[in-house]
Amino acid sequence: MRALPVLKELHDERWAARGAKLGESQRPFSRDWDRLLQDSGLLSAEQRLEADRDARLLADSGLVELRTAKYRPRLISRILIPLAAEPRLAALFGDPTGQEEKGPDLSGIDWAGEHLSMSRQLLRTPKLTNFLSFGPDSQEIHLTPLNVLIGPNASGKSNFIEAVELLHATPTDFSDPIRIGGTAGEWLWKGLIPAKPAELNARLWSAPGARELRCRLAFTDANNRVEVVDEVLEETTPRRPDEDDVFF
Repeated sequence: MRALPVLKELHDERWAARGAKLGESQRPFSRDWDRLLQDSGLLSAEQRLEADRDARLLADSGLVELRTAKYRPRLISRILIPLAAEPRLAALFGDPTGQEEKGPDLSGIDWAGEHLSMSRQLLRTPKLTNFLSFGPDSQEIHLTPLNVLIGPNASGKSNFIEAVELLHATPTDFSDPIRIGGTAGEWLWKGLIPAKPAELNARLWSAPGARELRCRLAFTDANNRVEVVDEVLEETTPRRPDEDDVFF
C-alpha cells in the first residue's frame, strides 16, 4: 500500500481549515505545491519526483486537481481538492483528529499509468554516464516490454527511474524535473572533481516497421542552472548501404 504523504497532509490541512463540512464550501481547498511538499517532509529529489508522479495519477482519478506554471506545464504550482472529492478523501483517511486512523484504499488507481502497453516497447537500451549514482563506466541496460527493478537500497533503482523521467520530458522541457529536485549539480556523478557532464543515451523504437532511433542528451551545471552540452536524435543505421552516415 502506498503511503501518499502529500495526499494525507492535504486532507489533514483541509480538515483543520474546514472541519467535517464536506463539499459545502464555494471554493476548493488548495495549497502551494512546494510548501505542501515541505510540510509533508518530502525534501529530497527522489521524494519530490515520486510525489509529482503520484499527484498526476491522483489528478487523473479525480481526487485532486493540479495547477501548473504558465510557461512550464510540467511544473506543478498548486494542488486543489475538488469539492466533489472531499467525501472520497474523508472516506479514505477519516477524521485526522480522531485516534483511529486508516490507510488509504487506492486500489482503483492505475499506478502503472494509463498508457502502459505490453505490446509496444519504446525504450530499449538506456546507458547512463556520470548521472547520479551511475559513473563513467556504467553499462547499457537492456530492457524488455516488462521490467522489474530489484536490488538493495542505494543500488540505483530510483536513479534509473529518474533518468527515464528526464528522457520522457525531453520533448517539452527536461529541466523541469531537474528544478523539482534542486540544481543541476545535484544530478551529476560526484566521483569526479570537477564533475563531468551527465549523459543519457538510449535506443528508441516505436512500432513494427519504424526505424530505430538513438537519443543522446548531455547536460551540466552552470551557476546552478541547467546547461545542455549535447542533444542528438538520429537513426541508428544508414538508410542505404552506400551511405556513410545516418539520418540526423
